[in-house]
Amino acid sequence: VVKSLTINGVLPIGVTVSYTGNGRTDVGTQEVVATVSGANYEDLVLKADLTVAKADITGIGFADGSFVYDGTGKSLAITGALPTGATVSYIGNIRTDAGTQEVVATVSGVNYEDLVLKANLTITKADITGVTFTGGSFFYDGVVKSLTINGVLPIGVTVSYSNNSRTDAGSQTVTATIYGGENYNNLIINSVLTINKAPQTITFVSPGVLGRNAGMVNLDVSASSGLPISLSVDDASIATVNGTRMNILRLGTVTVTAIQSGNANYEAAPPVSITIQIANDGTETPLPIRVHQAVSPNGDGVNEFLMIEGIVDYPENKLTIFDKSGKVLAEIERYNNRDRVFTGQYVHDATYYYILDIKVDDRWQREKGFFVVKRSVN
Repeated sequence: VVKSLTINGVLPIGVTVSYTGNGRTDVGTQEVVATVSGANYEDLVLKADLTVAKADITGIGFADGSFVYDGTGKSLAITGALPTGATVSYIGNIRTDAGTQEVVATVSGVNYEDLVLKANLTITKADITGVTFTGGSFFYDGVVKSLTINGVLPIGVTVSYSNNSRTDAGSQTVTATIYGGENYNNLIINSVLTINKAPQTITFVSPGVLGRNAGMVNLDVSASSGLPISLSVDDASIATVNGTRMNILRLGTVTVTAIQSGNANYEAAPPVSITIQIANDGTETPLPIRVHQAVSPNGDGVNEFLMIEGIVDYPENKLTIFDKSGKVLAEIERYNNRDRVFTGQYVHDATYYYILDIKVDDRWQREKGFFVVKRSVN
């Protein structure tokens, strides 16, 4: 707005005043000349300075600002409308990394007093996203297992693990500590590392038909784990086992079962059974059985009944026993060396005779012979 000066006082009648240089808008000082004149008066010349002073700038704000780190530069700005001709300049008004700095805003103009404002520009650390840490499950194989995070770490971010190594079966908690560095918050994630027991199998190769006089036979049996095998037989009167060796005792068919019960790192293997036949070599007797020739029913556990080796494999059979006079003492069908046997308990010590009929390959065959009952051994 234009500013001007005026004289003070009351002019006489017929007297006027004129001004020179009496108008100013911008800041500054200029001389104003007032000439008072009239017909009846000497001219009066007066001088004064007209000064326009700089104004204060108002309505401008400059507040602190906070941003989350995202890799781009951040800055602050004043608020409010600048007066005509005024401008603003900043010092320290750019920041990318996390932290705080002071920003100075100077508002200036020809007709205004400079306005200096200060505010804090803050970049806060960002949270780490896009990274996961899931549990892992493995089967035991003797090799060390560990877990790793999933996702891409931002630049400057690192990860370290604790308790992240396991070989044997079991579970443990693994901690991944992600260090955010200058611009990210640290992130701690837990997960579970599990080693499951490994499955295993048993390989058991049948030796085929074995001869009665084969003695101790090595059996071809093993576990995929390499752990020791345990063997058992269903009829210890025919054969026994010691480790992976089978000791042949009599004619017959025996089922051998292999087990491996597992350990801390292996599951139990499914049992495997094979059936092994113990047979005559073809020259010892015309029938695939063998009748023992001694019975001693004295309670010592040896020869307590008439043992017929291999008879269980031929359930269709009939045993007839008679004395030297031809008197039939017993007729036993389906003789089985268990509950259908001749014990000799009710006969005297003597020699007795038998006729054994068995069905072999759908054909009945007969064997005759003798045996001795004797309760005491000299």
